[in-house]
Amino acid sequence: MFGLGHDDPKSIPADELRYDACISYDDKSVKAEGEVVAKSIDGGKYLYHLHKGSYDGLKEKYAQMMSYLIENEIAVADKPTFEDWDFYSC
Repeated sequence: MFGLGHDDPKSIPADELRYDACISYDDKSVKAEGEVVAKSIDGGKYLYHLHKGSYDGLKEKYAQMMSYLIENEIAVADKPTFEDWDFYSC
């Protein structure tokens, strides 16, 4: 399972936030219809952090990751954030 966050929750009202909930699959017989669309996530370098446990402190973790990017002058692409929700390894 994956998530693509399109907006900054600090600057967009909660009811207007855009987020794509995604799954990966290899079954070519599954067809995208209606609000279900096929997407590919681009390759490249990603800032990675493994978080296990409750959502408590998750907002602060995102802030730390952004601070790291800024402090190290790392440019980011103008693309949605990418979350890999691997519940099976938690």
